[in-house]
Amino acid sequence: MATITTSTGLYSGLNTGDIIDKLMAIEQQPLDNLNTKKASYQSEISAYGDITSSISALRTAVQGLTSQNVASSSVTSSDTTVLNASVSSQTSVSPGQYNVTVVNTALDEKLRSQAYDSSSAVFKTGTLTVRNGNSSKDIAITASNNTLSGIAGAINSAGVGVSASIVHDSTGYKMVLSAAGGGASGDINVSGADGGPVGLSLSGLNYDSEFGGSGNGMTLMQSGRDAEVNIDGMTVTSHSNTLTDAISGLTLNLLKKSPSSGGSQESLQLTVSQNPMSSSTNIKAFVDSYNSVITKLNADYAKDQPLANDNTVTDILSQLRQVTTTTYGGKTLAQYGISHDKTGALQIESSKVDSSATADQSGFYNTINAFSTGFDNILKNIVLTLIPTRTNTLSTQVTQLTSDADQMTTSLAQTKTSLQNKFAAMEATIADLQTQSASMGGTTSASTTGITAKVI
Repeated sequence: MATITTSTGLYSGLNTGDIIDKLMAIEQQPLDNLNTKKASYQSEISAYGDITSSISALRTAVQGLTSQNVASSSVTSSDTTVLNASVSSQTSVSPGQYNVTVVNTALDEKLRSQAYDSSSAVFKTGTLTVRNGNSSKDIAITASNNTLSGIAGAINSAGVGVSASIVHDSTGYKMVLSAAGGGASGDINVSGADGGPVGLSLSGLNYDSEFGGSGNGMTLMQSGRDAEVNIDGMTVTSHSNTLTDAISGLTLNLLKKSPSSGGSQESLQLTVSQNPMSSSTNIKAFVDSYNSVITKLNADYAKDQPLANDNTVTDILSQLRQVTTTTYGGKTLAQYGISHDKTGALQIESSKVDSSATADQSGFYNTINAFSTGFDNILKNIVLTLIPTRTNTLSTQVTQLTSDADQMTTSLAQTKTSLQNKFAAMEATIADLQTQSASMGGTTSASTTGITAKVI
């Protein structure tokens, strides 16, 4: 039996393809409803994924709210042309004032070569040994790097603490070597050993710090020197002009020697002060992150949104909204000026935060520490238990709906085939009837003709 392949029945004249499509549209409705429900569940799972990310970010902000991290300090220098400073560790810096004199800044040892006609001047192949203090490296000079610029590049890549550059002045091209951050201990030594027969001798780049300029191929431009700083009468030395451990929690950057007056160098003042608690970046990060989560939850919970009227969202919102009224360490955040405004968003009441934290610093820190631990546990439960419980249920439903949809799709395909076969059978029946009718019509016609002739 032939399957219908045309829209209009050959014998019936009916638009059988359109009839089948309309019948299948009715049969398809349960599958469409099922797929709509499946898409809805998948949208909920996706929305919960975004919420999980937002709450995880909030957890990070909450974990930063501890007595060690919540306070912040700043440092100022009375003469930033001589010395500037920054806070490197809020947990170890302490408010105070320091008298500082920069006796000397650190200098790196520098050497220069003789002048060459070009940066492409060719040297013999061989080995160039470069040493900076206790660090030494044998650098292979081959046909791929045996030019003045090529040797400079090889020195830079050697990792020996020596930087090389090519300087072009009125006399020609010179290679300049600098001991990186070595200070007084950064003695550069260079020794070249020729291997190849063609080119300038590598010994022309030799330098022996023990013998100074005598017999050297390179010339000393600047001797290495350590930085020396006097801090409240105590002397501190450093190979570098960046001091990270001279004053706890501070990084000092030495720019030049302190100016002299009346035969002695002047001292400058470094002042470390604690910033107002309301300006704490960690408190602001927490408030911003909290408000972001609340905004997202409210948006997803709204009418016609993926999580509209979802009980799990209601539960999460309820737990989060108690953040300022729950007691932590004997007091609430609201008592220290971190409260909800009329819209339900968290706000920092600057004057209240500053005055209450100053008046009861110990109590403030106890509350912040207890809050950081307690509220983080609440968020952890939401992320690791509450949301996964809901999304696992949704995922199970999606899996079941997918299975049901597959079965329904198979059944619909069978139904369509059955309809096509039935209409094909109908067309075949009509074709047979039309054939029989035509045959009977022919017989009747012949019989009538014969009778008529007989009468005549």
